[in-house]
Amino acid sequence: MAPDLPYITGNEYRELGHKFPGVLLFTLPASWIVLWLFHTAIKKPVVGLLPLGVQQRLQDQLGDFDFSGIARRVTIATSLVLGIATHLVWDAFTHAYTWPWYRLGWLQSWIYVPFAGHMPMFMVLQYASTIIGMVALAAWILLWYRDTPPCKEAALPKPKSRVLIAFAICAVAAVAGFLRAILLVGGFPISVKGWDFFLMYVGVTALAVAFWELLLYCLLATSLRTWSVS
Repeated sequence: MAPDLPYITGNEYRELGHKFPGVLLFTLPASWIVLWLFHTAIKKPVVGLLPLGVQQRLQDQLGDFDFSGIARRVTIATSLVLGIATHLVWDAFTHAYTWPWYRLGWLQSWIYVPFAGHMPMFMVLQYASTIIGMVALAAWILLWYRDTPPCKEAALPKPKSRVLIAFAICAVAAVAGFLRAILLVGGFPISVKGWDFFLMYVGVTALAVAFWELLLYCLLATSLRTWSVS
């Protein structure tokens, strides 16, 4: 997801995160910063927002993240580069005006999709891979939850109200996304292309709002040390 980090501004600055030299000057350094920020100030407060059963299964994953040592840093850098590379390669097949789009005619062809009408193949790949990825992730989470017992050292759970905070963050982000999309598009679209832009505005705006809400919450929670489930 690192190439999409510019979206947290609420705008679609694809060039910065997806093309050179932005990939080297922004995406890779930003990946290191986000990784450090996640393990330093985000992961523990975020776990506190999850359902109690999930919290109890993640207690042994909340320790300090090891950044020390050359071998360790090379491993981390390799993982980041592979993640960025696979993101960019797949984006090349799921967006227009890319190298594969110009050279593979079938990406520019249009097919009929039930309930959606005619869509270009690159857009079909984009939405299909998103849906398949979300289903696969949900299946993995369910299997992990089923096969992972609660940690023995898991302490008594915190009040359930923290889950409501998570829902509130998501709700505010979703409402902001839809309102901005309606304002920018001028209402609900009637064409496939219109819906593509509409959903892009919803997604970019909701992602940005949720990110800043969550970051503010995590920084406050970390400073007050209220993230612990003990």
